[in-house]
Amino acid sequence: MNLIDVSVSKNLDFGRQKLTITLNCFNILNINTIQGFSSNNASNNGQTVGGVTASSTFLAINSIVPPRVFRIDLRYAF
Repeated sequence: MNLIDVSVSKNLDFGRQKLTITLNCFNILNINTIQGFSSNNASNNGQTVGGVTASSTFLAINSIVPPRVFRIDLRYAF
């Protein structure tokens, strides 16, 4: 897994006032690694129940790494 998160910030001073600018980058490489599976250990074997084909969740993916996100924060102190 190559999950890389980065945070960079810069402080700007204006006398007694301060402005902090922060850039947060999550999942920079935009990986889509599977984090978990779920299973009910059922097999439908192509059978129908009430005219509807039952679906099996054997090793169904239930979570992956969230997508690439960039966030900019500003903090002003006076």
